[in-house]
Amino acid sequence: MTKGFAVACRLSKMAQEVAADIGRAQNNRTALSAVPQGQFKSILNNGLNPAEWRAQHRSGHPPGSEADPELRAFILDRIDSQTYDQIVSAVRASFPAERRVSRSSIGRWWQRFNHATAQPSTA
Repeated sequence: MTKGFAVACRLSKMAQEVAADIGRAQNNRTALSAVPQGQFKSILNNGLNPAEWRAQHRSGHPPGSEADPELRAFILDRIDSQTYDQIVSAVRASFPAERRVSRSSIGRWWQRFNHATAQPSTA
């Protein structure tokens, strides 16, 4: 057997393996195209843009002022007339320890609340 003939045999075997791979890929493609086209539409297309989707799936837990409607109303009643420190003192005087919030959490919540309720400019 010559060296050229051995190379030709290896190439022929590789070509057969590639042809078999192509045949399997075509069979898989045919099987996948048989799946109804709208079957996954409701799962993948939920009507939300990516920013809204991410906003609804933030890590961590909601701030106490967001999860507690009474505390939220209490803070909103005072936010325009008192400083954050005064609001924290009023919360400490009016609510039990497990419902208290910090000065920084009030500031972060207020920034998000203002951003969420801001009216778009008409300019």
